[in-house]
This record gives sequence, C-alpha cells and structure tokens, in this order.
Amino acid sequence: MKKLFYAGVLLLVAVTAAFFALNAGGAARREPPKVDLDLTKLSDTVAYATIFSMLTEPKNYLDKTVKIRGLFGSFQDREGNVYCSVTLMDPTACCAAGLDCIFRSEYEYPKDYPEIGAEVTIAGKFDVRRDGKKTGYSLIDADLL
Repeated sequence: MKKLFYAGVLLLVAVTAAFFALNAGGAARREPPKVDLDLTKLSDTVAYATIFSMLTEPKNYLDKTVKIRGLFGSFQDREGNVYCSVTLMDPTACCAAGLDCIFRSEYEYPKDYPEIGAEVTIAGKFDVRRDGKKTGYSLIDADLL
C-alpha cells in the first residue's frame, strides 16, 4: 500500500513539473508589474520630453516603475557584461532619448533578449546606477512585456 501511495505522489510531482515546464514560456512571462509612470500611453512628444526630464531631474522619478516602448539595443563587452537600452525618437526623428535597462536575473543572454532594433515594451524601476566613477540612471529589475 505504501509503494502505491509513493508511486502516486511521484506521478503527481512529475505531472505538475511537466505542466509548469510546458506553460512557463521563458523568463519573459511574468505577472505585469505595477506601473507608476506609463510612457506608452503618452504621445511621442510627451514621452520624449518625459524621458528628457527623467534624465535631467532624476530625483522626481527615483524608485518609480516606468513602462516604456521603443527600439531595443544591446551589446556585450569583452568581459561578458551585457548592456541594454530602449530608445524612442522625437516626433521629427531627429533626436533620440532612451534609458538603460538591467533585466531581472531570470533573463538569459542572448536567448531571452529581443533582436537589436526590435520594438519592445519594457517596465522597470528607475534608479541610480554607478559604474566606477560614472553615475547614470537605468530601469532596473526590468521585464519585457
């Protein structure tokens, strides 16, 4: 009787694991984050101006979750560090504004990353990023939506 019970438990565990493996769909499938500032609902002009404001007056936006849609960019340096960004053009397409993105650790490069130049929607927390003596601002713990 005990053997039958343990076999049933093992079968249940195996079926549950298979279900989650089939339905996981990669790192990009997560519950959407609560967004404080949704730039995707703004006109191109206002979204561009908001990003410019975020970079010139960052204290007004720190720790807010921002959602942005734009063109994806990434590269990997010689040490293996991956750098990503999402960029939007102003309405005349003469100027660009963008934010660096640091994805959650579940994202594996390059498997879970979009192609360079693809239009993406990303949400992440706006925060200070220090790299040696340089200070910048990024969307950290970012998710592809």
